[in-house]
Formats: sequence, C-alpha cells, structure tokens
Amino acid sequence: MAIIKLGALVAGIRGTVGGVIYTAGKSGPYARAWAKGANSRRQGQQLTRGRFSALGTAWQGLTASQRSGWDTLAAADPEPTYNSLGELESLSGWQYFLRVNARRLKLGLSIEGDAATGTDADRPDPLPITGFGATAASSGFTQVFYDGGGAPAGAYAVVFCAVRPTLGSVYIPGRPVWCAFQLVPVAGYAVTFEAAGIFGSLQPGWFMSCSLYAQSAFGLRSTAETDTTEVT
Repeated sequence: MAIIKLGALVAGIRGTVGGVIYTAGKSGPYARAWAKGANSRRQGQQLTRGRFSALGTAWQGLTASQRSGWDTLAAADPEPTYNSLGELESLSGWQYFLRVNARRLKLGLSIEGDAATGTDADRPDPLPITGFGATAASSGFTQVFYDGGGAPAGAYAVVFCAVRPTLGSVYIPGRPVWCAFQLVPVAGYAVTFEAAGIFGSLQPGWFMSCSLYAQSAFGLRSTAETDTTEVT
C-alpha cells in the first residue's frame, strides 16, 4: 500500500485504475494494488480472525455513550503514530477500541467496553533495559533485564525480538516473537525465553535485537526501549 499527498489540482481520487485502488481513510488518501484476499488456515491467522470477530461483535453491542468515549480517547491520541511521509495518522474510536482490546485478548484479558479516562488514558512510561543477552549454547536462552519500578499497577512487559546474522542484514528467519509478563513490584525484573525454540539454532556472532514496551492494564503501550546484543 502507498499513501498519497494530493495538491491543489487534484483534491481526491476514488476507484480502481489499472489494478490500483485509490481510496482514503481517516488519515488521508492512499493507493493499494487490487488483490483477491488470501484465506489463510494457519493457526495464528485463525486466532487473529477469531479475536477480530469477537471485537466486532463487542463494538456493535456498545452504547452510543461508550462509542463516544472511544472517539474522545482517539481524539486525545495517547499513542500517536506517523505514516511514511512523517505525517500524524488520525485514528477513529473504533480503531483505538481494536488496538487496546486486541492487546488485552492476547494476554487472556476480557474485552474492555469503556474507554479509559483520567490517568488510565495516559501512555505509560517506557521500561529501561538494564541488561540484554542471548546464548547459542544448549537451548539458546535469552534474557531481557529491565527496571519495572515506574510501571503502573497491573502493567505488562511486552518484548519483541528478532535475530539476524549481521548488523546490516535482514532478520533471519524474519519473524519476531512476543512475550508478555506481568510486572511485579521490584526494582528489577527479567523476561527469559528459549530462543532456539522460536528462531531455530542460533549461531555465535549473530545479533539479536529487542524492543521492550510497558503495556498498561488497560492496553496502552509506552514508546519502545531498544537494544541489540551479540549471540554468544
């Protein structure tokens, strides 16, 4: 998909031309190639479809007042995101409802029908990474140490990691892993997972990158703390 920035001569484009669909969303116009949707049967895709189906049903069951609350949260935009042109994307209340509750469902939490207000609608502070290491020995355990002292009550640490053979190459095998652990009231904490079971056999000298987020109990995420370590 490509985004479009229109000028004075062309105010908007809609429709399909030569297999390219021109349309617009809340954040502005964009173009994408027409393609017949794939019907993936993979377990992960099926789980995602099930979540979105449940979220669509839940949204339809909200009151007008509840939907208005999500619109208010989206207008405040506690998690601003930017497109490839560097412009701020504007999300709808429905999109924030999806964002927050998809994260909650992945953690086994219930769907939240009421949008957060007050301090619950604040983006949490990031979790400083205090140590990050990965080893190819045995099962290839990886640990991410962080300071969780400033996390809000009931928050989670969300970790994304990827492996690549050199700093300048693409990820190998090209898929991240995410882990979620509820924070405990201590100054330091560690997320540990068996990297070999996710990425296959690691090799000394490869690099592993990490992005660590604090996710509030409501489902809002901090900005990422990132680090890269060499596999030993």
